[in-house]
Parts: sequence; C-alpha cells; structure tokens
Amino acid sequence: MTSAIDGLAVRGRLIVVGVDPKPIQVSPLQLIGASRSIVGHAAGASIDAEDTLDFSTLSGVRPMIAGYAPTELNTEAAVTLEPEGQGFRISRSALILRAQVPNLDEAAFAQMASDAEKNCPISKVLNAAITLEAKLI
Repeated sequence: MTSAIDGLAVRGRLIVVGVDPKPIQVSPLQLIGASRSIVGHAAGASIDAEDTLDFSTLSGVRPMIAGYAPTELNTEAAVTLEPEGQGFRISRSALILRAQVPNLDEAAFAQMASDAEKNCPISKVLNAAITLEAKLI
C-alpha cells in the first residue's frame, strides 16, 4: 500500500477500507510535498465507491482477484439490524454472489468463496455473522 502514496495526484487522498494489521510506511515528505492525505474507513463512503467505479469505467480498469479477471460479479446483501443501546447494530449479513470468471473451475471458486466467508474483514469489524451463497455463472 505504501507504493500507492507516490501515485497520488497533488491533493490526492488514499482511502484505506477495512482492516489490515500491517503498518503503512510513509514519510512526511510524501504527504506534505504534494498535500496528500491518508484516511481510513471501515467500509468506505458511498461517494468513494461511486468515484472509484466511475474512474474504473473511464480508464478501462478491470479487477484482478487472486490472479483471475472476472467478467461479471453480481452481489446482493441482506443485513439484520438489532437494537443496541439507543441505536442499532448489524448482527448478520447474508450475501449472494453470482460470478463469471474465465479459467476458474468450480472447486477453486468454491474454495475462494469459503475463505472469503470465513475471513471477511468487514464482519470482523462489525462483529457480525456472515453467510455467503456463491455460484459461477
């Protein structure tokens, strides 16, 4: 992640989403010299996701996941809210994923999906149970 800082434009912002226990190595000059910043967010704001998707579309960026380039990823999520104190908390997240990934077989896809379900950083931050129904299409 450290190398991404030098790729930021003047007044650019690196948004760290989720949880990574590794420290980010950055010198003050990398930030001050070009007025760059680093911010963190457990899930990212919707405008950040929208900006990222717009940039990806305009520049032809395609995702690479574990060395594979999916051509289609359709995800649905249903969350369960439970009362907590004066507000609510997310206690469960049920995900449905339909993916088209050239050169990826069912067994490898099932293993990747299982690993993602067990190690979801967002569910760890939220202390929520997660279920995933995943299928190659």
